Amino acid sequence: MKNGRGMKPLLILILWFASYSHALGDEMRPAALRLHALENGATAVTWQLPLANNERRLPLRLALNGSLLDESKATGYRQGTYWISRQQVDLPTPFSVQVGGLTDTNTELLISLDYPSGERATHRLQSDSEMLDVDWRAGSGVGIWAYIGLGVEHILIGADHLLFVAALMLLVTQMRMLVWAITSFTLAHSLTLGAASMGWLQLPIAPVEAVIALSIVFVAREVVMRERGQTDISSRQPWLVAFCFGLLHGLGFASVLADIGLPEDARVAALLLFNVGVEVGQLLFVGVLLGVWYMARKVLPADWLNPVAPSYAIGAVAAFWMIERTIWF
Repeated sequence: MKNGRGMKPLLILILWFASYSHALGDEMRPAALRLHALENGATAVTWQLPLANNERRLPLRLALNGSLLDESKATGYRQGTYWISRQQVDLPTPFSVQVGGLTDTNTELLISLDYPSGERATHRLQSDSEMLDVDWRAGSGVGIWAYIGLGVEHILIGADHLLFVAALMLLVTQMRMLVWAITSFTLAHSLTLGAASMGWLQLPIAPVEAVIALSIVFVAREVVMRERGQTDISSRQPWLVAFCFGLLHGLGFASVLADIGLPEDARVAALLLFNVGVEVGQLLFVGVLLGVWYMARKVLPADWLNPVAPSYAIGAVAAFWMIERTIWF
């Protein structure tokens, strides 16, 4: 970083990460729709929309059986960084569910169906062209294997979790130590994901998300300190740092799984499959980064490969998230 060429990759990375976080910071959270079959034959509709930039809700349009939902009849209120609306509607069975506006965002719609039998099923819509048919007279018809895909997708659109893993890979330079660090992170977030999802551990999600952002800042700072010759426990035993912060990240995963819901008759199996999906997605991301690093070493000059540049970029984005999330406690 002693010359102008050294600053070029730093500026590029900071601008790229900043634009990436602006695009995904709000919209990566899924919209959620819960449909509950009531004893009187009506359907309770709970519509949960992320607030873009914490101000306005995403412009998604819900259509039930071909008719747009009349939100003037709903009770709406703000809850954290979501807008919640509730109402009851009379629908024939079967009926269709479709949403407009998904294609123009980075989010997806998670639909939870509570059947009269007590079964719960979760479905996912990702584009305006997709449609879900619901028949309250039938069973859920959804296997719990769908939770693997939900886990993979969540980790791959979870920018904060991916940035933590990226920062951890910059901190750990030895492959054997990296394997231990990633394993510790996996074990830790699996523990808290399971405990929170089963109701054994409950913490308010807003401060947890702020500390998750702080964990990214911390690891990014440790990379810079190491490059300056200052080493401490983070450099000598990165697995310990990964484990401690992994406990927090597991609570973040659990908040998303709470929105999705677990089937009452297979809670443990669905939880395990969701966690498997998270790990598969995480390994895919690690593999991509290792591949990019290998190619970069072949084609880029050495001063472009200084880990300080991406560490500053990651730390800057995470610091912005931390401040934003702290404001919205």
